[in-house]
Amino acid sequence: MKRILSKTSQPIFIACACIIVILIIGAAINPNFLSANYLLLQLEVASFLGIVAAGAMLVILLGHIDLSARCRCFERVYCAFRADGQAVSGQ
Repeated sequence: MKRILSKTSQPIFIACACIIVILIIGAAINPNFLSANYLLLQLEVASFLGIVAAGAMLVILLGHIDLSARCRCFERVYCAFRADGQAVSGQ
């Protein structure tokens, strides 16, 4: 007898089950949670994050640039020193 859930489809099944549970809980708490207007608003808000994530992925894959948090923090410090007019090397 073949298994219904293979090892590759099990994470997809778990993710879909979690999404359904979250939708049920949200609808129980707020009746307008599954309305078309609210879902379109959430898609509009999430689309910006998706575009930024896709751009970061392309930068990492094509440009081999490090976009880690440590790298981002160093860039902020560097830009702060440059904006203040001080030399970054400490001179």
